[in-house]
Amino acid sequence: MSRLLPTLGWCLLLALCAWAYWPGLSGPTVLDDAENLRVLTALDGNPAIASDVVWGNESGPLGRPISMLSFTLERLYWHDSLFGIKRTNLLIHLLIGSLFAVWAGLLLRQVGIPHAIWLAIAAGGFWLLAPLFVSTVLYAVQRMAQLSTLYALAALLAYTHGRQLTLANKAAWPAFLLVPPLVVCAVLAKENGVLAVPLIFLLEACWFQFRNARGEIVPWLRWAFWGGVAAAGLGALVLFGGYGYLLGSYSLRDFTLAERLFTEARILWDYVGQFFLPNLSRLGVVHDDIVLSSSWREPVTTLYALLGCLAVALASVWGWRYPIGRLLAFCPLFFLAGHAMESTILPLELYFEHRNYLPAMGVVLLPVLLVGLLIRHWPQVFPPLAAAATLMLVIVATQLASQAFVWSQGELRTLTSVTAHPNSPRANVEMAVLLAEQGALEEALDYSARADSLQQGREPRARAMRELVMYCLADTPVEPERLAALQFEVEDTQHRRVNAGMATLVRFLQEDNCPNVDRVALADRFAENFLGPSAVPASGRMYTVAALLENHLERYEIAYAYMERLLARYPGDKRGLMMQLYFASALQRDDRVRDLLQALQSLQAQGKLNRQEQINLSYFQDQAAKP
Repeated sequence: MSRLLPTLGWCLLLALCAWAYWPGLSGPTVLDDAENLRVLTALDGNPAIASDVVWGNESGPLGRPISMLSFTLERLYWHDSLFGIKRTNLLIHLLIGSLFAVWAGLLLRQVGIPHAIWLAIAAGGFWLLAPLFVSTVLYAVQRMAQLSTLYALAALLAYTHGRQLTLANKAAWPAFLLVPPLVVCAVLAKENGVLAVPLIFLLEACWFQFRNARGEIVPWLRWAFWGGVAAAGLGALVLFGGYGYLLGSYSLRDFTLAERLFTEARILWDYVGQFFLPNLSRLGVVHDDIVLSSSWREPVTTLYALLGCLAVALASVWGWRYPIGRLLAFCPLFFLAGHAMESTILPLELYFEHRNYLPAMGVVLLPVLLVGLLIRHWPQVFPPLAAAATLMLVIVATQLASQAFVWSQGELRTLTSVTAHPNSPRANVEMAVLLAEQGALEEALDYSARADSLQQGREPRARAMRELVMYCLADTPVEPERLAALQFEVEDTQHRRVNAGMATLVRFLQEDNCPNVDRVALADRFAENFLGPSAVPASGRMYTVAALLENHLERYEIAYAYMERLLARYPGDKRGLMMQLYFASALQRDDRVRDLLQALQSLQAQGKLNRQEQINLSYFQDQAAKP
């Protein structure tokens, strides 16, 4: 009976969370959802290429195969729609919340906190119902962040259980054996899963404090901790050795490394504020309007943020001398360590809410631990605090439900974003696309122009591509002078948004979604830019996209010329070789076909072709063998 009420209470919280999120499962794709999930449609009727989908994602350096495997299995066995994908995300969220509650309960019982099970339920409930995580659960491809968190948390839970077994003089090796594979799975779900390792070191140092069952310091545990610190320091030195490369990677951003670090100090405090006191109108995926910190005192809130970080560091150092101080220090240090990759020196976008998915567990543990320590000294305060916590959970659940409802409708989310973030280029672009879809082209172009002005006109060709897509969406003929003015500079060809806009436009044309756009005139402009007398060297993606448009127009000679340019720059490009093989076959250039077949067969012998590429190569080999 002692466990029945907590179990029922937790089930009620899970049901409340599912109820709050459910409307949002019907919402549309967000940002790069469509780009990452489009590949799943290739599995329909062709399950043999499942391994290509699992290992072919380019979201991160490792391909995130664990995450892609989950999407692949859904598509193969349940044929799930976007609703089904988000439903799975919700189930994963509920599972993670449950594991977090179990882990919190283990930690609290370890240090003798009374009513540990109820405090753990409160910790899990506040994390589970946090409106801050709507943009993780309902942003389909953030399944990657979810699964990375799931495995990292499972590794922490296994280590905690193993250490508690050692303190009880019981066999702990089965629990410890689980830790390495769980960490590997976390990394293969998303690369920042590697942070599970320093988090485990932090857990040992702060919570278990290197002690055995007799309360004695275990030297090898302490040395392992300091060895981990030394390894992290060595990694930092190696990274510093590539400082020039790191700075060079910032050329694609509108901020410097120093500006990023100063700005992230403010952002970390904003994350904490949005967890405890969420400003619902500001939540979402639109945060590119954040004011940059140009120095440690501009804006002045940067100084306050840095002083706050310094205060946390000093308090942690001071508290390290005391057992309780280490417990309290664990919580903010867990939060900071969880942000060590995505919120420090890497040239990523400045602000994304899903980066808090694992680190926020430290934020939740701090007030719960403080309340637990208070109850240990004054047990009589537990009933009123429990009532207050219950009321707060209900309030947070209503906030979550309102935010999920906003995400249930693309139009509502866009309107909310542009209202709360009027100076966001992304919000203005989303509004422009929405208006274009509704046929209001002039208004759409106004928002597009505003987005460009907010970027200070730094992306003129990105705007040109975007507005051509808007003409498609509005089903409106493109003025000839607009196409005639389409001119690319060298720096445009490497620009991510220019490449993405061009790819989207050509895909629309291939799918016959732009009946009022002159395909031939557009293709001629591309050819003049990339193949003409004053051609600029395009990116590999641009050559490929332009060739796809020429293929759609059945102008194989020009498509062939694009692929020749691509292969001159990237001789071993598999897709380029395969596409050129197709065009050479269509043009009956037998000598070139033989050369391309030989190059692809060499790649196949080296094991560099995926399943679909092997199937395609086999087809062309059969065609070449026919008399």
